[in-house]
Amino acid sequence: EVGAQAQCIDRILDSMANEIFRQCPNLPFKSPDTAFILSFSIIMLNTDLHNPNMEDGKRMTLADFLKNNRDIDAGGPLPEEYMRTLYYSIKENEIQLQESLTDEVAALDSGKLAWGDMLTRRKSIASASFTPSTTARKHLFSAGVHERDMFGCMATGAFEAITAVLATTRDDILLLKALQGLYRYSTICAYFNMNHQLNVVVVH
Repeated sequence: EVGAQAQCIDRILDSMANEIFRQCPNLPFKSPDTAFILSFSIIMLNTDLHNPNMEDGKRMTLADFLKNNRDIDAGGPLPEEYMRTLYYSIKENEIQLQESLTDEVAALDSGKLAWGDMLTRRKSIASASFTPSTTARKHLFSAGVHERDMFGCMATGAFEAITAVLATTRDDILLLKALQGLYRYSTICAYFNMNHQLNVVVVH
């Protein structure tokens, strides 16, 4: 079970890393592998810095973080200032999964989430008419061309991540969530009249 879940996470992060490298040429990465390795490192750092069961004296320091990632960019280090900014950003703002749209919006409004621009934009995008949340329906906005373009940029990676989970997981909960994700993905494709992406779902 643990091995299957680890494989799912690996496939999802691999797809994400490729999209980050493709869509963010301004980042100091020489290859998608750098984004992939750094993603795992960020997960470990976030857990290490914010685990309530860990003693403060044993938490990862900036020096530890730099040392752990010294050779991840095609055999060399990433810029120290970039890594320093990343470290303190995560130290000051824990990466958390929100339980619901209501929780997420409340966290954004209170300023507790500093992964700002993307989440701030999601606050309005989540209110599109295909959103099942009753809270979102109280503030209904029609998704437009900008939301369509945004979804188009991430559609391939999202579909690959979902199908990777469907193909590899033995976990019933993960399987159910993947099926729900595929249903919502198809709903969004239909909403935006993205026939090609919808046909890929049907053929797959």
